[in-house]
Amino acid sequence: MLYIFYYLHIEFIFAINETVNMKIFKQWGLPLIAAILFVLVLRMYFFSFYVVQTESMSNTLQKNNIVLIQKNAKIKQNSIVVIQRNNKETLSRCIALPNDTLSIQRGEILLNGKIFKYSKHPITKISESYILKTNSFVQELVSNKKIHFNKHLSYFGVYHINTDNLALKELLKFPIWSSVKQPVLAANIYDDRIGNFVNHFYWNKDNTGKIIIPAKGMKIKLNPYNFELYKSIIKAESGKKIIRRQNKIYINNKTVKTYTFKYNYYFVINDNRNTTNDSRYTGFVRADKIKGKMIVKF
Repeated sequence: MLYIFYYLHIEFIFAINETVNMKIFKQWGLPLIAAILFVLVLRMYFFSFYVVQTESMSNTLQKNNIVLIQKNAKIKQNSIVVIQRNNKETLSRCIALPNDTLSIQRGEILLNGKIFKYSKHPITKISESYILKTNSFVQELVSNKKIHFNKHLSYFGVYHINTDNLALKELLKFPIWSSVKQPVLAANIYDDRIGNFVNHFYWNKDNTGKIIIPAKGMKIKLNPYNFELYKSIIKAESGKKIIRRQNKIYINNKTVKTYTFKYNYYFVINDNRNTTNDSRYTGFVRADKIKGKMIVKF
């Protein structure tokens, strides 16, 4: 009899505990699981965090900054985007969209015939090269401003620095500089770093010819200029060999006079204008290589 009473007592306690645990689970467990699943779905399909790995976007974004990325977002001019290249992800600024016409003249970006305007919100800090000369030894002053410069030349009073316009203005408040110059490459100086984009044009980071950004369904004439500009795209899209013999273009040894693009493309330029992993050097960015755009910096 005592054994039966003890057994019923234990079962009663287990039943109460199970009821209490179920209530706690319903009150806290289910909402927690739902929240975790919601976050996982958001991260998988809509948003993700990205840690800035390089100096490509300085001084707008610094290395190790954390930014929130919106996936599958509509890309616009001035969007800061995540690009996947060779299993690596980098950040860059979208300058031109499909069907846009772009050129660079003495360092000035022209988009559809007008000077490209960088966004003011959030603040954009374009880092470029400057040469400052002084008769004073001010290496410590420049170092305190956290500006990159050539330390060897600084001993001779020549400071080759790479910084943004706001930081430059702060530095120029000190009346010690005898001259300030922003070096720009002349149009006839060839830059062999653009070889991955175009090989036979006398282009450089500060000067290009007319560039029409490819759009899905756009049809172009295959003349020598377009061959050089778009040959890597055509080869990648068609999977076929494309060559030029004099003024004729051949795809798989067949003469072709036109080509229709299969994807949308974008043209990106880093805010740190001296880095070499943007479209001036590596060419157009295909739409499916853009993994999202930055919407906020933490």
